[in-house]
Amino acid sequence: METFCKEEHIPRARCNTWPIQQPSNYTDVVQKPKKDMQKYGCRNNPWGNRSYAELITEAICSSPERRLTLAQIYEWIIYNVPYFSQKTDSKFSAGWKNSVRHNLSLHNRFMKMQNEVQGKPSWWIINPSEPNGKDQKTYSFCH
Repeated sequence: METFCKEEHIPRARCNTWPIQQPSNYTDVVQKPKKDMQKYGCRNNPWGNRSYAELITEAICSSPERRLTLAQIYEWIIYNVPYFSQKTDSKFSAGWKNSVRHNLSLHNRFMKMQNEVQGKPSWWIINPSEPNGKDQKTYSFCH
């Protein structure tokens, strides 16, 4: 088998067929910042240090009734986070909107509540029975 790269072969998962040469300081470059991010609660998101779940929680908690429809959550994010206000085109918004839906269904802190009006979209609320636990900082402004 002919080798295209003269560098030492690094074993990779089967789906990743090209070897990638890692710099000699790979652990310094990759591992230390990740530890710092966990230590200080920072994230490397283009919109800042809040996760989608934290954005959704903040959106719901900012509502006077403490409940929002999916469309209202999208609107809150677009209005309050400058990064997303530039990503409203359907070509660009499909990705982050999918992440919002994924987070709503993934996290136990969010609960879907049937709308009182027939045929209207459901409400998303903060699950009152979910313990605060490690998400205490996210809930703190909601209660």
